[in-house]
Amino acid sequence: MEYAKLTLRLPQEVIDLARRLAAERHLSITQMFSNYILRQKQEQDHRQEECPVGPLLERALHLADGVDLSDMPDNYEQTLTDALCERFLEGKRK
Repeated sequence: MEYAKLTLRLPQEVIDLARRLAAERHLSITQMFSNYILRQKQEQDHRQEECPVGPLLERALHLADGVDLSDMPDNYEQTLTDALCERFLEGKRK
């Protein structure tokens, strides 16, 4: 795998937190970031396997990415997935 450099601008508090978490986990910040990105991709792939979506719904889900859902129940992802599958796939899941 070929590697390239990526520069990020983050608040100092986030940088400090990243350093602390990396040290606690015996990982580099690069490894933590890479693991996070790969995990996001796996979760996305898993969601698409669970409930295949059309282009319109895919766009709606993309627009919802990054929305603060902290006030929703812990299982909000599953609740939303179930609701979307029920609404757009007539309750049928793979």
